[in-house]
Amino acid sequence: MAIDRLEAKLADLRKSDRFSATGMAEEMKAFASKDTATVIRKAGHVVDDVREGLQRSKAKMKVPKPDKSDVAGAILRMDVRNWLKSLNRGELAAVLMAKDAAEEILLAAYEVPPAMIGSDKEFMDSIQERLLEIHHAPVLKQIAEIDEAITLANNVIQVSLFDMQKALMFDKQDQAFRQWFDYVSRDVDREFAADRLREQQTGESFARLAALTAPRSSSIVERRAEAINAKAYTWDSAKQAIVYNDPELNAA
Repeated sequence: MAIDRLEAKLADLRKSDRFSATGMAEEMKAFASKDTATVIRKAGHVVDDVREGLQRSKAKMKVPKPDKSDVAGAILRMDVRNWLKSLNRGELAAVLMAKDAAEEILLAAYEVPPAMIGSDKEFMDSIQERLLEIHHAPVLKQIAEIDEAITLANNVIQVSLFDMQKALMFDKQDQAFRQWFDYVSRDVDREFAADRLREQQTGESFARLAALTAPRSSSIVERRAEAINAKAYTWDSAKQAIVYNDPELNAA
């Protein structure tokens, strides 16, 4: 891993006994700017891209509109709304926020402006979330799982940043370290900005995240993660899969 290489470099410099503290710090920064910093910055961009893709996917989810040809259903929902309007605010909240609230009751409330049943936007937002959970449960479950993986990946990135800051001797110099990190990451930032303009398919982001967050139990997995960070792959939109430049990584 990149941090392991950085720490090994620091150990070698200390053993050589050829550098002052300042000289060693400069050597370490030069090494990290071409290796560790690039790897960490790329990983951060991948996490950001996937998180944004998840948000877009969730934003596209809609509550299905009632069937206009279902007259009986429309009459039932009207009766439900009349009942909801007869409730005080506490009773209304108890009915609509109940974990086992029937979909018909939620739809009846959702398809009209909040004021018509004595409710407000906060109530409606909660009802919308419940209806989305009912109609898009499998997708929402997948999003939640990927979001958890994103959080874990981001935690690893933050720990790696802390370790790099320490190895580069930026002790208690958070702002200076951030400025240095931003400066040496300029090319990576431009590269990812160009990628985003190409509007690559979300499936590629999911595949990249899966490779980056997979358990590091083998050298193949480690090499795949390195290939992802180095962009040593292409995206096969027909197969919805990553094709690595190294054939051995595809066959494994």
